[in-house]
Amino acid sequence: MGSGSDYSSFIQHAGIPSLNLAFGGEDNGGEYHSIYDSYNLYEKFKDPGFQYGVTLAETAGHAILRMSCADGLAFDFTHLYNTIDSYSNDLMMLLKTNRESTELENQIILSGGYSAGEDPTKGYVAPLIKPEVPYLDFSPLQNALHELKNRVDSLNVVFSKQNKNQ
Repeated sequence: MGSGSDYSSFIQHAGIPSLNLAFGGEDNGGEYHSIYDSYNLYEKFKDPGFQYGVTLAETAGHAILRMSCADGLAFDFTHLYNTIDSYSNDLMMLLKTNRESTELENQIILSGGYSAGEDPTKGYVAPLIKPEVPYLDFSPLQNALHELKNRVDSLNVVFSKQNKNQ
């Protein structure tokens, strides 16, 4: 499951663990949804006799029944933390880079660097000063990420102890 899939809203926006079961390996697939999707296409080419569909439904059903009867679900939220942390670092770096490039651009404009090349006959006019890129307070986000990391680490300790006892 990746970004752009039917699961994005659950995984990447709400952090809800999701499961995608499928069979693969016999062909590339090659299409996701198309104008050619039809019962006839599925019956003739995708799953003649509906064997894969039935087997996949049974496999998913057994997995869900096993999870529903489990005392606890040992989900690993480490990947969720790492993904959110990476996104937040990317956001902070993007803001910093934009601020620095805007400051440099404005220095060039103020020093007259672009005015030297102005040519009204060719339609080139020096750019105007850009508004400053604001400083944003990311501490609430960073504090929440720190708390998420602590809870993920605590869960991983509990799960590893449970696995040792079984």
